[in-house]
This record gives sequence, C-alpha cells and structure tokens, in this order.
Amino acid sequence: MVKWLQILTVFVCLCGAEALAALPPPHKPVTAPPATAHKPVVPKGAAATAAPAAEPDINKIFRGSFFFSPLEIADIEQALEGHVRKSTGTDTTDAPIPQHRVIQLSGVYYRSPGDWVVWMNGQKVTPANLLPQIVSIHVSPSSRVHLQWYDIGLNQVLALTLRPNQTYDITSGVLLPGAH
Repeated sequence: MVKWLQILTVFVCLCGAEALAALPPPHKPVTAPPATAHKPVVPKGAAATAAPAAEPDINKIFRGSFFFSPLEIADIEQALEGHVRKSTGTDTTDAPIPQHRVIQLSGVYYRSPGDWVVWMNGQKVTPANLLPQIVSIHVSPSSRVHLQWYDIGLNQVLALTLRPNQTYDITSGVLLPGAH
C-alpha cells in the first residue's frame, strides 16, 4: 500500500492532477477511516453562531510558490519579459530620477578575466566591487568593456560596449568620445 502511494505521488508530481483525474478508478477503493464528529467547545454564555469552516479542496492545483512571495513572483515574471525593476514594492524611498545620466569609462587595467580594474563614472570598479547599476560586466584584453547597465529612468537594462575615454549619454542614447 505504501509503495503504491509513493508511485502515485511521483505520478502526480510529474504529470499533474489532470492526468490523475484521467486514470481509471482503482480495483479496490481506498477509503479513509470514519472521522468522529467533534463538537466545538463553546464557553458558557457565548453564542454558538460561528459558521462551520469550509473544507479546502485538496484536488485543486497549487499555483503558488514555496520559496517566493507573490510580489517576488510578479518581479520574476516581469524580468523574464525584459522589464526589470530595481526595487521591490515594499521600498518606501522614492529618489528623484536625475536628468543627466551618463556612463563614463575613464580607464581599464586588465590582467586576466578575473583580475581587472575599470574606472567608471569617477569610481573604481573591480570584480569584487561593482556599481549597483551594473547587472553584468565583461572586460576583454583589448580594453573593451561589455556592460549590462540598469537605468532607473528607462526602467530597463542597457547592453553597451565601451572603450576608455568614451561616454554614453543615457537620456539621448548617444555615444560620445572623451569625458563629458
């Protein structure tokens, strides 16, 4: 009996509850032992007006998540569609979006794929110390920086390739030579 329940559990996990409903009934119906009816304990003087609790539908398909909240699931679904949000809905700090947003690459020092230094927007960036806007970065031996940058104003991730002394103006979408 236990082996049959284990096989049935694996079948339901792999195929879903719809496939279980399509199976023919078993030869011997399995019934639960009769439950004894328990009367709720009501203190003296209290009115017994509580409605009986509705029994949950155990055959209903579970569409939730054991690991993520509904807000996190919505964020994941938006990210899969290409719309990335930087903060969650529980964040109460609303910082104003700056008008002048640029990505300025001042210099690159490359040793190996895991050992490099990039000076970007006046700050030193290393593999262990990335700017919060950087989603991913790849520095090549030719001093080119392949970058995925999250922009709060556009609310999306930009894919760029920059060389030293180049500036990308996010608001206009123009790649400018030199520091601006």
